[in-house]
Amino acid sequence: MDGDPLDDLLDAWQAAFDRGREVPPAELCRDRPDLLPGLERRVADLRWAARLAAQVADPHSTRPSAGSEFGEKLGGGGMGDVYRARDPRLGRDVAVKTLKPALAADPVARGRFLREARAAAAVRHDHVCPIYHVGEAPAGPFLVLPLLA
Repeated sequence: MDGDPLDDLLDAWQAAFDRGREVPPAELCRDRPDLLPGLERRVADLRWAARLAAQVADPHSTRPSAGSEFGEKLGGGGMGDVYRARDPRLGRDVAVKTLKPALAADPVARGRFLREARAAAAVRHDHVCPIYHVGEAPAGPFLVLPLLA
């Protein structure tokens, strides 16, 4: 573990989750119980993002109606689509940007999408939208961004 201990624990949780095993945060924090509240919050965020990604990824699903976590499609472009969603933990509306399914299968397009996220995350400017979360779903990567009115 080289970096922030909480980031290292979250990476361990995510690696297990990606392999289909969900490790309880308390188990990961056995040696560092002081990190448990922070890890639980971040794991809850990742679970929410995974549920959101599953809703975005299933083109045959019926979109939940108003008042639920996931909302309508706001727009789209050549690479992807943007949806309205609700972050229930923070009580705020967000935008979720996804790759189009055909591009999500292309490693070059996936790489470009993630490079865009890294570039945007590295810049702090009034005219650059901050990124709240970057996630990976079976259907492809997605970004969670502020919903701009």
